[in-house]
Amino acid sequence: MENVIGLLWLISPLIVVVLFVLLFVQSYKKSKLERVIRSNEAEIRSLNYRFEALKKSTNNEIAELRNKNMLQRQKMDKMQERVVSIIHEKEGEVTSLRHNIKQEQLLTKETENEIKNLKKKKEALERKLNKRNEAYRRILKSKEEALPYVASLAADYLTYDLEVWQKGLSWGEDKKRLKKAEDIRVLRSQSKEMIEKLKESEYKLRYAMEIYPEIEEILELEGVNIKEEQSDKLIQHEEIDRTKHYLSDSEWNSLSETERSQLALDRYVESHRKSNWQIGRDYELFVGRLYENKGWNVEYYGSSMKLQDMGRDLIARKGERTEIIQCKYWGKDKLIHEKHIFQLYGTTIMYKMTHSKEIIVPRFVTNITLSDTAREVAQYLDINYQEELEMGQFPRIKCNIGRDEYGAVTKIYHLPMDQQYDNVIIEPDKGEFFAMTVLEAENAGFRRAYKWYG
Repeated sequence: MENVIGLLWLISPLIVVVLFVLLFVQSYKKSKLERVIRSNEAEIRSLNYRFEALKKSTNNEIAELRNKNMLQRQKMDKMQERVVSIIHEKEGEVTSLRHNIKQEQLLTKETENEIKNLKKKKEALERKLNKRNEAYRRILKSKEEALPYVASLAADYLTYDLEVWQKGLSWGEDKKRLKKAEDIRVLRSQSKEMIEKLKESEYKLRYAMEIYPEIEEILELEGVNIKEEQSDKLIQHEEIDRTKHYLSDSEWNSLSETERSQLALDRYVESHRKSNWQIGRDYELFVGRLYENKGWNVEYYGSSMKLQDMGRDLIARKGERTEIIQCKYWGKDKLIHEKHIFQLYGTTIMYKMTHSKEIIVPRFVTNITLSDTAREVAQYLDINYQEELEMGQFPRIKCNIGRDEYGAVTKIYHLPMDQQYDNVIIEPDKGEFFAMTVLEAENAGFRRAYKWYG
């Protein structure tokens, strides 16, 4: 026992050392384990943080994807609605198109029927016109035979006083009285012959004016417009400014050229002594201006062609449509008769013969009224007409751009009383235009012609 105790006593330090080592090792392991635990806990916290961040990011992405899917779905829904709407629209258009096709087919049939009716009307009208022309020829033939006889009767009547006078002196044997009676007989014979020719010409002219209404207009024109070739030669020697006819000597001497020209123009516009040619020409310019203000391209055919205008005062074009316009500005005591409508119809047909691709419409414009028969004829022939259109104010000064004998550009304005006024054609594409006042023309760089004939 003592030995055991002594042994224990001997080994007790060793045991203490061992125990201490064991405690140290245990403490070290515990400390190390704690560090590992703390490290693991920190890593776990980091992982938790990253997990939460990842979770939050994932949730955001999921929410964003859901929003995108929702927007995409909305777009798809809208697109589907649009597709359905387009389908409905197209179905409606197809239905409408089918309806239109049916309507066009019906319209085509109606048009064909109308064309047939128009052809029948045209043939009937042609037959009527042929009969009328034949009647005119028969009447003319009878007139040719009757007019000399009627003229002879008129001459007998107008010279009957001379015959009575001659018979009153034809008695006895007084040579002087008998000589005077013979002179009166010869005078009556010569007068009767001249009167017969005059009356026959007068009757023929009146009859021709009934058949050809433009003759009346020709006779009313100024001689300078009727004999254009002769007048052009005379004009070349004219050195008088025609504005002087509208001014007094004191006005001519005291006013500037601009003031003289404007005053002469004002008095021309206000004048009641204009010739029929000037009145008709001004009315054509007025009507043409109305068309130009509406976008039409107007050719002043009557002013440029004068007696050879064939009844086409204006030719107005807009797109594929062309209007052949005849203008008449007459006294209030007159009427437009069917013969004037026939003339416009005839000249329109002639124009159609050489312009088959254009849509051609005849139009009659006047300041007076049509007779009832003229209206019926116009409606039957599909001629548009406008009655009681009075002439208003419009620009009359022609501003023309040309070249002189040296090739230099010239800008000249012409007044209505100038000799070359009717020969000047205004082309807006070249910068030419109609001016209202002389000042407007001069401010645009135009001058009065050095000679008033060109």
